[in-house]
Amino acid sequence: MKKATRGQIRGHNRQLVLRHVYDGTATSRAALALETGLSKPTISELVDGLITEGFLSEGGFGDSTDSGGKRPRLLRFVPSAREVIGLWLTPTEIMGVLTTLDGELIAAHDVEIGTLTPFNDAGIDEEFVPRLGEVVHGLIAQLDAPLLCIGIGSAGEVLPDGAIYAPRFSLSPILVGEAVAERLEVPVYSANSSALAAFALYSAKHRFKHQNPLEGVNERLAMLTISEGVGMGAVLESAEQQLGSEIGSMRVGGSTLDARLGWSGVRERARALGREHASPYLQTTNLNYLHIRHAAEQNDPAALTLSDELAAQVAEVCGWIITLLQPNHLAITGEISALGEAFLKNVRKRLPLSTQAGARVTFSIDELPNLAALGAAYRAIQMELGLV
Repeated sequence: MKKATRGQIRGHNRQLVLRHVYDGTATSRAALALETGLSKPTISELVDGLITEGFLSEGGFGDSTDSGGKRPRLLRFVPSAREVIGLWLTPTEIMGVLTTLDGELIAAHDVEIGTLTPFNDAGIDEEFVPRLGEVVHGLIAQLDAPLLCIGIGSAGEVLPDGAIYAPRFSLSPILVGEAVAERLEVPVYSANSSALAAFALYSAKHRFKHQNPLEGVNERLAMLTISEGVGMGAVLESAEQQLGSEIGSMRVGGSTLDARLGWSGVRERARALGREHASPYLQTTNLNYLHIRHAAEQNDPAALTLSDELAAQVAEVCGWIITLLQPNHLAITGEISALGEAFLKNVRKRLPLSTQAGARVTFSIDELPNLAALGAAYRAIQMELGLV
């Protein structure tokens, strides 16, 4: 095992100090020394550096100890010290967000790609790269602080060299992060978009816990995302344990999950049922999940049949995820989330699990926009500063 260098140790200690101030477990130099076990001179050096960089501010006084003595100067984290860009690459759209260091959304910018077919090398250079630049520069134009780093999420595998291999997106691996890092001279972190979306949900629930400590938070979170394809993500036990993968290529009952649950397949099934039942709702040209939800609320036979079919299929996948990962909470996200709470109730009713096993898991259906883009920003902040 290689011994950590002086620079690595200092970087770790710097993140440790920043994290304790960020989450409120230590709000003074003395408290930091007590919490971290670092010497007071080391704490002072690190804190002074973080104040100079703008990540921390010092002002006001805390309470003195029971034994008296000087009141400590209070330290505060400065979320506006830097800003971060998160990008989500899909086969049809590039979605970007700009956030503060505590994950608050500042701006969003999306650009349509306009094709469902994977890019070849020429398409990457001629169509994808200019549109990616449009999103990035559109967000950079709205910066109010220096750019710290960029996170990128895509529905595929991130290879050891940083290349993204997403078969529904590109015919060959692409080094998106490397190109962006060289051009903007900031660190870039890439990961699977399903893992990032789960991390975004986890982070949102984690912040809610700190704001509302009596509410608690489920620490083992799994997520099923269904849009054009099907993905699964999870954060297990701690924010350091993140995983995600596209599972749409799995074959179930003679067809893939993407064919059964991806939007293209759902749309064709909806139109077929619409013709069969002469539905006035499911034969519209620009059909989407909101149309299906509205039709089901009107007790349209075609929409009710489709909703039941989808609920049964989604319940089966949820059963696999619960059995495999043993989460405390399972969220359903993506375009299918527009079907709403009634659909979620139908899914829960159809879970292929014992009543006891199903009762151990709480569920939600989350329609948060730009979820993987936010997760990409959160992950970049975690990697760069050690914050969640």
